[in-house]
Amino acid sequence: MNPPIYTYTGNNIQTYTYQTWTSSNWQNSILQTNTYDGNGHQTLSTVQSWNTTSNSWQNSSKSTYTNNANGQPLEITNQSWDNNTSTWNNSSKYIYTYSSSTTGIEETEFNNAITVFPNPFTDRITIDFTTIIDKQPKSIKLVSVTGKVITEVSTTKNPATQLELDNLSSGLYFILVECASDTYTFKVMKQ
Repeated sequence: MNPPIYTYTGNNIQTYTYQTWTSSNWQNSILQTNTYDGNGHQTLSTVQSWNTTSNSWQNSSKSTYTNNANGQPLEITNQSWDNNTSTWNNSSKYIYTYSSSTTGIEETEFNNAITVFPNPFTDRITIDFTTIIDKQPKSIKLVSVTGKVITEVSTTKNPATQLELDNLSSGLYFILVECASDTYTFKVMKQ
């Protein structure tokens, strides 16, 4: 897939268009359209896929953002498009709370058992589960705010896993640590 083609409104990215190479030319693949409020805070992100039969964009998914006065998301509702009924169906919802730290995101610990750091991160992030090594996590996933799995790794016998994410775009993501009976979610920020 070709790097995206961006359009901007002021400093905000209005659209990302992804294209793929067919045997002789670049063809549209995915279009993400972003909507912002008067303060420049994102309120909607719609993803569409290119339909080669009709040569048109078809709805795929969307995320609706409810932000606080600082523009930080308080709630993100994700929906997927149902082609059969031509309606949006709820698929997931994220609710956020913020600490008084300068980044708004604390280094997260779950019962002092799993630690995710640094947060925010620039090129790599570590998931440390030293204190629960007897309950080894089965997998670790990095997921976008739209619910897309960016990367997934099966854990090893090591007490920590480090994800190399230097090519990842800046923004908000989730780390999902799946153990035998529970899945723990950590909110992280890529700078």
